[in-house]
Amino acid sequence: MEDFGIYSLKAGVILTVFWGIYLLFLQKETFYRFNRGFLLTGLVAAILLPLIVIRYTVEISAPVIPIAPIAVPHTVPAGTTSFFSFLQFCNRWLPVIYLTVLAVLVCIRSAGLTLIIKSIRHNHLKQYIGCQFIESTEFSHAFSFFKYVFIPSNLNEEEKNIIIKHENAHIRQKHWIDLCITNLLCLMWWFNPIVRLYEKAIRNNHEYLADREVLADYQPENYQQTLLNQWFQTPIYPITNSFSHNNNLKRINMMKKNISNPTKKLFALLAIPALVICLMGFSEKEYVVKDAEDDKHLYIVDGKEVSSVDDILPEKIESITVLKNAAATSVYGEKGKNSVILITTKANAGQEVSQETVQTPARIGRIDSHSWIPSETEQEKPVELNMLTKNKPLYIVDEKEVTNIENILPEKIESITVLKDASATSIYGERGKNGVIIITSKTKP
Repeated sequence: MEDFGIYSLKAGVILTVFWGIYLLFLQKETFYRFNRGFLLTGLVAAILLPLIVIRYTVEISAPVIPIAPIAVPHTVPAGTTSFFSFLQFCNRWLPVIYLTVLAVLVCIRSAGLTLIIKSIRHNHLKQYIGCQFIESTEFSHAFSFFKYVFIPSNLNEEEKNIIIKHENAHIRQKHWIDLCITNLLCLMWWFNPIVRLYEKAIRNNHEYLADREVLADYQPENYQQTLLNQWFQTPIYPITNSFSHNNNLKRINMMKKNISNPTKKLFALLAIPALVICLMGFSEKEYVVKDAEDDKHLYIVDGKEVSSVDDILPEKIESITVLKNAAATSVYGEKGKNSVILITTKANAGQEVSQETVQTPARIGRIDSHSWIPSETEQEKPVELNMLTKNKPLYIVDEKEVTNIENILPEKIESITVLKDASATSIYGERGKNGVIIITSKTKP
């Protein structure tokens, strides 16, 4: 039912586009055949275009180090109970309501068709100007059904000739095809008022087409008088074309109109960009996990490059350091362009060392698979970095080796990375045996 609802919504949007263009630009013009083609195009588009789904891909990067999801207890915010109850009601009862109304409408239409078929079987068919017609007191108005014309028996000869010619125009131009399509759509989408408005526009245009053919042989005054005589007779069967269509004043006004400028047909081209916008709006995203070789991180485990860290148990890890951008490429070159993840396991943790204290601002944060993210809620304060006392560590400031960092103001520091033991010597060799402090300043050029 959900898929049918989405399909119906898309079809309704397309019908609205065509009906709106017809209503604003075309319905008062006299190129009726063109208008019929335009309206039929809208019907076909509403049926077929929602079945066409344009998909476009969106690439997303797969996480390198999976993070176990945190179990969050399911809670329903206050005030949403009634909303969820409404959704449950819709899911349960909307299909039932839809099918019930559809069944009732099908029964009504079937009853009307049954009456017409009985009339064809039980009444004498007469031949007149190329069509078959039935004249009976059962009918209070004239109408056509496929190749048959039905007229009341109380008409004079001239009215009979005019009406039969009018209804025969509907038959020859096969207007029943349009009506069959619109009737099926009115049944299927009975809940959508646009479908009925669209059907009314098609019926009006049919009458204009038939009226034009009659006026080629009869005086407008005589024809209009016959039309007024049938003024209050309304059609009973929706699948029929009725001479006494309930828009007679508009029909009379259209008879008096001059031929419209053909260039106004160009307004129909507005449907093209409108349909393109609809298709773009109906498009769907497809997410693709980017797994290209160029996007992979470089892993260094205990000083050795490895292709994956999936087999390393979390409890075996002593420390993790993430290098990005220049800090990674300055050491590992092109291989480190997508960041470097340095892992030291507990089995290879460094030797015991004595310590000295270096004062520097604290940057509390977390390490993920992409970058070091400092906390914005923590205030800057002195913190002790424990390093070797016998020999000074190696200082790297903005990718350059320096002898000390005493002249660096704490507020100028963007980030600090500390390497020691195997993780330090694997990158800097013997120079990093006493540890390495890598500092990136905020004013880095």
